Amino acid sequence: MGRMRREVLDFVWCPACQGTLAIDGHGDGEIEAGELRCTGCGHRWPVEGGIPDLVFPEELGADDAASRRLWNRIARFYDWIGPATNVIRGVSLATERRDLVARLGLAQCSSVLEIATGTGENLRVIAQQVSDQAPVFGVDLSRRMISQAARKLTRTGRPEQQLLLGNAMYLPFPDGRFDAVLDGFGMKYYSDKRRAIREMLRVLNPGGRIVIAELGVPQGRSLTFRQRLLRAWIPHFDEPPPLDALPEDVRDLTVSWDAHETSYVIEFRKPAAQA
Repeated sequence: MGRMRREVLDFVWCPACQGTLAIDGHGDGEIEAGELRCTGCGHRWPVEGGIPDLVFPEELGADDAASRRLWNRIARFYDWIGPATNVIRGVSLATERRDLVARLGLAQCSSVLEIATGTGENLRVIAQQVSDQAPVFGVDLSRRMISQAARKLTRTGRPEQQLLLGNAMYLPFPDGRFDAVLDGFGMKYYSDKRRAIREMLRVLNPGGRIVIAELGVPQGRSLTFRQRLLRAWIPHFDEPPPLDALPEDVRDLTVSWDAHETSYVIEFRKPAAQA
């Protein structure tokens, strides 16, 4: 399916102990299958189809395990489900993806992380905004979703984005590795939203931008017919934006809604002085 490049080791760490990872039992070059070994705690993390499995903890809590089962179950159909949802929302999916990536404010050399990568459609848009040498990573909790993304990116001739299996609440990256972070429609499925946002900020460079998009509705209003239909279609659709999970010191915070108030986008920057 794909191969993991050795340069990836410059960007990841052991999510269990924050130790350095090494390719176990392989020489230089790329690997399709094998293991990454933590030089600190000795934990071994499998690599399959060029995709490292860096999910921590390995025994997920009940809510996160249920989310992974959901996405594994619907992965084959997700590229049909997404467009169908957007038809109900009255929003162009292609336009929405381009808008989300544009909000990141990327330069050609920007390092980018997408969390809840799914089947990789946003990564394809990101690839059009940065150079082939720019570090671009996609993380998802579901192997079947990330495998779909790997096949899709290979077919488009842009397989250089590195895909990882990982937990949004325990990202397998050292501090300050990325210029921009996108979380595309994963937030409502995290059991600890506060921790997930804290992790996004941790791996971001000072002054870097985070964009979080998710389905939801403004609070304190009667639901429209469109919103009621989406609530019947999508679990927890009517959750509010998790603004109470944001640290108080984030910069340039904005919250915006789509035309029919069926999704929100939260944007903010990491303080320049934050470690």
